[in-house]
Amino acid sequence: MLREVIKKRNGSCDIRLFVKRAISIFPLLKQSIYSKYCHFRGAKLARYCVVKRCSFNGKMFNLTVGSGSVVEGVELHLHSAITVGDNSVVNAGCKLLTASHVTNDEKWTSYSEPIIIGDYCWLATGVIVLPGVTVGRGSVVAAGSVVTKNIPENVIVAGNPAVVIKERTSLVLSYTPADNVGMCQAWK
Repeated sequence: MLREVIKKRNGSCDIRLFVKRAISIFPLLKQSIYSKYCHFRGAKLARYCVVKRCSFNGKMFNLTVGSGSVVEGVELHLHSAITVGDNSVVNAGCKLLTASHVTNDEKWTSYSEPIIIGDYCWLATGVIVLPGVTVGRGSVVAAGSVVTKNIPENVIVAGNPAVVIKERTSLVLSYTPADNVGMCQAWK
């Protein structure tokens, strides 16, 4: 194994690769244990995704995260399904709320609706997504926005409530956000 890790490049050992992997082994193990915990509680996580330091409220089996996605430091209210597509990012400080109350009801009845985040989406820091919202493929939600209605594909939205401010045109999306996480980079 050590021979595989330390590769020869131009006649000298590439010790940098060995050091990167040595430094990242403990965060990688911690992430692996956290993922196993989420699986044990019923979450459906793709083999290659990063979910860490999240706050869960509700039933963990309502969470599905696609391949290549990163969900870190997010408050997830799992009273209904939350689906994060492939190669998407949900940044720290976001809140995904699947339940609320009927405000014009004398009995203050609660309801819950699923949230769907499409492939290649980015929810920047501090975004709040309300029940029943679908964020279309390739869309970006600006930091601090409150998403109250469905977002179409390939747009940038901002504000409270979030509105379309720009379209993303001529895109061929092919990135994998999980590749940019330090602990994953060391093992590529």
